[in-house]
Amino acid sequence: SKYSTKLLTKIPQDYYSVRKEDRIKKDEHSLRYVIDIAKKSNIDMLVVGFKGHKSKDNSHFFSSGVAYLLKNNNFPNLVVKQNVKRAEKKDNKFNWLFSIEDTSSKSFSAFKFALQFMNKKVDSVVGYHIDNKGLKADIEKEMRKICIQEGIQKIDFVAEKKDMKLTIGRQISKYVNESEGTDIDFVIMGENSSKYQKIEDCPAGEVLNNVLAN
Repeated sequence: SKYSTKLLTKIPQDYYSVRKEDRIKKDEHSLRYVIDIAKKSNIDMLVVGFKGHKSKDNSHFFSSGVAYLLKNNNFPNLVVKQNVKRAEKKDNKFNWLFSIEDTSSKSFSAFKFALQFMNKKVDSVVGYHIDNKGLKADIEKEMRKICIQEGIQKIDFVAEKKDMKLTIGRQISKYVNESEGTDIDFVIMGENSSKYQKIEDCPAGEVLNNVLAN
């Protein structure tokens, strides 16, 4: 009832549903039910807060619950770190950084998914690539091609050499956090946690923990 009361002040009742599940297996992760409900409900995107229900003592790091959800589901994820509102942005513009590892479908599928949430006439897209494999030209060409096809009017592309003192995730975060005048609101990344035991250790996890953006 508390969730319904909060939602009623923001969203028409026909636009949402509130689900309650009883925890049957005491030894099962409680957030397993969230993933199961999402699958049964045929959702398109899982939206989670950065700190989760019970945040860590250090609020700069996402909670174990958020890590579990990101690691164990197959949906696109939006992790909300900052409550940015378009109406409060200069020229009502959001700035999106697209982190591109290579020309694989995984990198660009994340970008294509995010395109539908952009105001294509107003928002700006920055393609960002750490060039350690000589793929810069091909990646920039593919990115600009998609942006032109989709009607994105404000496009930029940045390629940096690999900083050997930084991991990939921390280098991406450093660029976003230090970008003068760009004010990145959202970072778009392909999922890359399968090779890592903990999502905190993969580039996407490092970005989540360190970047000043959603």
